[in-house]
Amino acid sequence: MSDIFISYASGDRDKAKSLASALQNAGFSVWWDQRIDPGANFSDDIQRELTAATAIIVIWTEESVNSNWVKDEASFGQKKGTLVPLQFDATDPPLGFRQFQTIDFRQWDGRRNHPAIRKITDVVQSKSREEGAYSDTNNTTDFKSQRIKYCRSADGVRIAYALMGNGVPVVKAGNIMTHIELDAQSFAWRHLFDVLSEKNQLVRYDLRGMGLSDWDVDSVTFEDYLADLEAVVDAAGLDRFALLGFSQGCAISMAYALRHPERVSCLALTAAYARGWRIRLTPQEQKREEAFLDIIETSWDDESLIAQQMFTTSFAPNASREEANSFNRLLRRTTTSTNLVRNLNAMSRVDLMDQLKSIDTPTMLFHVVDDSLNSSINEARIIASELSNAELIPIEGASHLILEDDAAWPQYEDEFLQFLDRYNH
Repeated sequence: MSDIFISYASGDRDKAKSLASALQNAGFSVWWDQRIDPGANFSDDIQRELTAATAIIVIWTEESVNSNWVKDEASFGQKKGTLVPLQFDATDPPLGFRQFQTIDFRQWDGRRNHPAIRKITDVVQSKSREEGAYSDTNNTTDFKSQRIKYCRSADGVRIAYALMGNGVPVVKAGNIMTHIELDAQSFAWRHLFDVLSEKNQLVRYDLRGMGLSDWDVDSVTFEDYLADLEAVVDAAGLDRFALLGFSQGCAISMAYALRHPERVSCLALTAAYARGWRIRLTPQEQKREEAFLDIIETSWDDESLIAQQMFTTSFAPNASREEANSFNRLLRRTTTSTNLVRNLNAMSRVDLMDQLKSIDTPTMLFHVVDDSLNSSINEARIIASELSNAELIPIEGASHLILEDDAAWPQYEDEFLQFLDRYNH
């Protein structure tokens, strides 16, 4: 994913090429449509890069002001707060964009040290600081590298997956609002991924509609999610592995273990539920969830970050203001409001309760005692009582994710790794 997205009309291709070269020389990663991968879905690549970019640079010219594509991309940047408009000739920006101050490129001669280039560099760096860079990884030197690959699910949807570390494989099932590139740098996940990849090969992937996987998909169902997991483990060449589930990924993990018991050495599940919220919640609680869907639909894609903050409060209630702001912005970059609502609706009707007795895979369930984002610890107790070979470890606290600074992290880390050492060979 790139720092900068350049939007331009086809007649301005030479301008875009020169600008991209100058910005890359200044140290930024730059995306423009010359970088679309062969065979990739054009609209999918554009959507992902627009969402990920720190700055969406729009080249306004006589031709681009009449381009619906350019105006759509500029509108996306306007809503996201990442729009950086440039004026390349005497043409005014189209209606709706004239209130934004443009950077004057009318006299730019292609020089990389031109004042206009220095101005745009300052603006992009400022936006990067506002973004918070999602984590403190820019100040660290021990971040582990990962390899990102792609495979196709049963219906042809492209699924992105990442490999970290070496050793006995452990697979993290997909869950809501992930981005395999950004999560590896986030304070919310990085400590866990570092620990899990220390002696193992950690395999993670983004669900369809999330992160680096295809966003423009026809079908989003629980069966699709199972097929995505099947595609990833086959593409990674795994025969037998530990399967890790977090939140939504727990139901996917249990269903996979039912279908492929010979391939799963053990299940490690955190914040699990076996029944979606339309199944297990009371009518009053369901109304609350429906209201939350409305909030997502109306505010996810704007600058208010209201919906993201509601998730962040549950994921990391003790996060600092800076961490919360960074995590809010990371969440917004993982998906769109439409795909998020489709996901929540698809998972809301899952019901594995009648099938749990058929799972004899060794299972460890971790659940934070006061976590109520997806389910109470009572749901984990019910699952543990139905499984034939399971143990429940209650974790003190109120967060959905167990962060490195949490008092419960040492216990969680120790129990997790001991369980994997015991069963995943």
